[in-house]
Amino acid sequence: MKKTKIDGPINLYRLRHSFVTLALLSGADAKSVSRAAGHASVAFTLDTYQHVLPAMRKDVADRIGCLLFGSVRE
Repeated sequence: MKKTKIDGPINLYRLRHSFVTLALLSGADAKSVSRAAGHASVAFTLDTYQHVLPAMRKDVADRIGCLLFGSVRE
């Protein structure tokens, strides 16, 4: 965590939280991330980590834009 500059106490909960957040942001599918985290459902994972959803929505919109119209400029 020090090497990646993640602030706060170093404990298993923070490592797990960081893993799920980064996995979702990297584009990993939510079901696989949910299973890896040991969550009871994908809905729980998405509800708990909803703070990363806006970035995911933008990424999806950009990808669809690229498919439909070629490269999208910001």
